[in-house]
Amino acid sequence: MATVEDWRNLSAAGTALDGARVVVHAAGVAHRSGPGITAADFHRGNVALTAAVLEAAGAAGVQHFLYLSSVAAVGERAGADGAPITESTCGPPATAYGASKLAAEELVRAAGARTGMIATALRPPMIYGEGMKGNPLRLFDLVARGLPVPVGTPAVRRSTLYVGNLAAAVLAVIGAGAASDGTFLVADAEAPTAAELARQVAAALGRPARIWPTPTAVLRVLGRAGDVLERVVPMPLTTAKARSLSSALVLDTSRLAARTGHRPPFTLEAGVRRTAAWYAARRLAG
Repeated sequence: MATVEDWRNLSAAGTALDGARVVVHAAGVAHRSGPGITAADFHRGNVALTAAVLEAAGAAGVQHFLYLSSVAAVGERAGADGAPITESTCGPPATAYGASKLAAEELVRAAGARTGMIATALRPPMIYGEGMKGNPLRLFDLVARGLPVPVGTPAVRRSTLYVGNLAAAVLAVIGAGAASDGTFLVADAEAPTAAELARQVAAALGRPARIWPTPTAVLRVLGRAGDVLERVVPMPLTTAKARSLSSALVLDTSRLAARTGHRPPFTLEAGVRRTAAWYAARRLAG
């Protein structure tokens, strides 16, 4: 990942964007916890770096700046009551990661207002697909190893996003030009429960789906234990993951569709199967 210092010190930083009409800024510090990850790291990687890229884009006369943000900018609990999240849903962010994404969005909006540049922020939920890391990779690992997959009870729905659908959304935003100025939610057309997603993964991998329905109170206890162990080794279940298994998070993407014409080209089943093919090849190579 390019750092803030890279952008400020490289003499080629200004010319790297020379002649570019559109910048898609997807670099940054990912949503993760563990040893050594602090709020300052999120600020450097998501806020300060965005400011540096915006400065270079402005100097190069870029016409459209597209920032890949996150629904975490408005907080993981925003849709906990089951009501779909819209662009008007307000936070506050529940994590340092979410706060850094929201701060970066504000920089992008301000730069657009100051320079006349089209400024777009896309807010995706959990992204899965070829090259994935974090929680979606952990889910595939659990299923592939035949281990139980904890799912919250009662079942709740959470939006996801296949990377191919994200790429299609980016192209739709660029093609829409000025109509895509602003903030948009982006997600797959389907919002599965954790059990439905695990069964899709199991079917794609040719493995049995070992679903472990787990009461919310138990998930919370296991999540707190995972928080402690996460300081030493990556854990499949932490407080944040437990919250995601027990609270709804459904995104209303109608604004993106209306303004850009975007329709996700991949169904959940197709996205999971493509991801499973990549995952299987990765395991063979590893």
